[in-house]
Amino acid sequence: MAHKAARLDADEFMDHFFPYSPNPPSPHAHADSTPTPTPTAAAIPQWDSSTFGDLEGAERLNEKELSSRFIKAIETVVPDLLKLSESQDKPDKGDLSGQKIDAAFFRPDSLPTDGRPHWADQMVAVEFKTHDKQNDPFDDQGEDTVEGDSNGRREVRGQLIEYAEQVFKYQHRTALFMLLVMGRRFRFLRWDRSGTIVTPSIDYYVQPQVLCEMLWRMAHLTEVQLGCDPSATRLCRTDADYITMNVIALPVADDLDHTEYAEYPDTKDYRVFRYVRAMFSHSIQGNWPRYRLEVFQDGKKFLFLVGKPVYHTAGMAGRGTQGFVAYDLQRKRFVWLKDAWRAHYDFVDQEGTILMQLNNTKDAEGNPSPVANVPTVVCHGDVRGQTTRTPEFWEMKNDATSAQDISSSRSTNPTQASLSGSSRDEEASASTKGKKRSRAEAEKTTPDLDSCPLRRHMHYRLVVEEVAMPLRDFKGGFQLLTIILDCILAHEDAVNKAKIMHRDISGGNILIFPRALSFGNSGKKHVAWRGLLADWELSKPIGGVHDDRARQPERTGTWQYMSVAILLDHSKVVEISDELESFFHVLLYYALRYLRSNCLQVGSFIETFFDADFTDPNGKRCCGPVKMGIMTGTQPLTISPISKEPIKFASKPLNEMFEELLTAFRSHYIVRDYEAQNRPQPSESPSTPAPEPPVDTDPIIYACTSESFFGNRLAPINATPPSIPAEPLQLPPHPARLSKPSDEVIANAKKASSHGAILAIIHKAWNRHQFGEFTVDRVDDKVPVTYKAQGRVGPADSAATSTVKRRRMQTIQEGAEGSSKTSRRPPRKTGSCKI
Repeated sequence: MAHKAARLDADEFMDHFFPYSPNPPSPHAHADSTPTPTPTAAAIPQWDSSTFGDLEGAERLNEKELSSRFIKAIETVVPDLLKLSESQDKPDKGDLSGQKIDAAFFRPDSLPTDGRPHWADQMVAVEFKTHDKQNDPFDDQGEDTVEGDSNGRREVRGQLIEYAEQVFKYQHRTALFMLLVMGRRFRFLRWDRSGTIVTPSIDYYVQPQVLCEMLWRMAHLTEVQLGCDPSATRLCRTDADYITMNVIALPVADDLDHTEYAEYPDTKDYRVFRYVRAMFSHSIQGNWPRYRLEVFQDGKKFLFLVGKPVYHTAGMAGRGTQGFVAYDLQRKRFVWLKDAWRAHYDFVDQEGTILMQLNNTKDAEGNPSPVANVPTVVCHGDVRGQTTRTPEFWEMKNDATSAQDISSSRSTNPTQASLSGSSRDEEASASTKGKKRSRAEAEKTTPDLDSCPLRRHMHYRLVVEEVAMPLRDFKGGFQLLTIILDCILAHEDAVNKAKIMHRDISGGNILIFPRALSFGNSGKKHVAWRGLLADWELSKPIGGVHDDRARQPERTGTWQYMSVAILLDHSKVVEISDELESFFHVLLYYALRYLRSNCLQVGSFIETFFDADFTDPNGKRCCGPVKMGIMTGTQPLTISPISKEPIKFASKPLNEMFEELLTAFRSHYIVRDYEAQNRPQPSESPSTPAPEPPVDTDPIIYACTSESFFGNRLAPINATPPSIPAEPLQLPPHPARLSKPSDEVIANAKKASSHGAILAIIHKAWNRHQFGEFTVDRVDDKVPVTYKAQGRVGPADSAATSTVKRRRMQTIQEGAEGSSKTSRRPPRKTGSCKI
């Protein structure tokens, strides 16, 4: 199991994270701090056991009494620069999660008086536990073991992760310090997006100097040293930008109606869709903190105003993606701002760099021919060279011989970068773009990525023009197909024009964006809801010289939508067939959940088909048996695994479309298995790298009823569209699959690897809307809020796989409530589930 924690002795922890200078800057200084020398003994007060004299019997105290005595004991230890406030009884007002941490340190001018957590103002989190081994989430017994493995210890660790999540959600942070007090023992923790650095468990009654010095040093740190992000400026109610946010959130009479088919005015002036301003207005309601964020690109600084994130990825270890409807201060318009901790490895491009490639592709004659239906970049850049530090200390403790080499492989060194303004960002940008080592050099010097199980991350921001809506907002089956068609077109364009494979097709990455299109011959423009394929951060170039080395230590993606082939073989190169199968899974998921059908227990179906996994004899987590059976043809698509009743939707075109798509993918697996079983055994000669997935060079073989359907992406129409059987091939279960597939099966299998063929099948169902064959089939969410999953979701070792109260693809957007203080982890969005 890949642990997410690294142990650091208390003295080392202080030297690295709690430095002290006799003449420190103001605690509120909002600039990066330089390392300060370890103070001399004369500069630090001395404490003895009398400091905690009232806690000699702390092993026998309950949490309430423990916290009360502890807070009183440290009153004379911690300078007035930080104040400790209890909050174990009441959650914050308006906080649906209901989280209540025991206490926290605050700046004196932000000290709460109402006994609530005030997540937006906490400087250092504090949690109290009774003196019980099961209340200690970490283990000091072994050199290779940091995290305790018992159920009780896991629950406590999950609880602490929830608290860290809350602070990171409310505040813009690079790290968070937390004090954990367990009876008469304590630990200090430092959280970032790679994991946790933790000190050993120490008896503060026996060794009072250690805890008192750590608290005393901590109180002298600046806000940046305490983990606040200096590129995010907290706004006060009297700030001009704060007032600006109030003004621009107000409804404007000439804002555009975003309802589909609403008339779009003939104007080139910038106009705002109503839903965009409404989303921004919602983000600044209540007491949620407001910030001014900076983004540096090519030496230029861009400023944006944001409130509450519209989207927030659950979990601590990972990219920690947040999405905001932001206000561009320079251009005076709303944009979408994505704040994330991207994977920080050689050959892993920034998402904005990838999108700019897609935005700037050209045709064979050199004319602009951008990839259709993808976001348009405004600006992007790494944030002040900020990287996660937990992997550094894991390497130092576990792999000292290679730590230097590993550090040298990184594209930036934040401790060496300039600490002020644009020069720092220019240096980080230059090192990222221009100082990468050659592939040959990397082969010689880069150690195995798996040598450190903790993923390295770089803080990054991307701003795009399009403020889109989530896929779940679609209004019916016809509209769902329109959106999916647009995104498959985007994927095809990216593969053929830019030689880029998306590699994370999921419901969360397929969005709805209203556009102005012409309908009929009137020349008037109307609003059309179209698809937008977003989140290209996991994409990878294809074609050319193959680099068979992994660029990251783990495969990432969205478990629920991954192809059966990928879930069975985690090392498999992603091919077009895998991506097209993921589009199928998105279609099936959203159709089942939001369209009328005979499947009444949708939550159970989602759990068994999309969420489930299976452990093979070697202990590897792989595809669940129901999904594998249905996609390979050994099991029919029925309303439940024990039922013989096929799934049927209210719209006949949808039923026939799903049958045809299943025929293609089942045929694909029949041919794939036959070829694998009859492939010659590998020789003893050195293995050659696996070939890159083929580029989809098939001609586009679908037709459309009007040019306006494809918007700016006009599809060529063949004179003779492909012949698709009216009745799809019925595939009987096949036992060993040793016999050679028929020509018909082989022909159907080829469709699974062709954008054109899959588009043709979906478009045929879409086109039948012209004849009124689609009914009003949209229904409310068919997974009730009270639904409780019966088992685990995805692989057990995943950062996104804890106890699940309710499995939903967009937990934050759909307003999922977290658990109470005593519960386990809240529902997770699994949009980055590693395997």
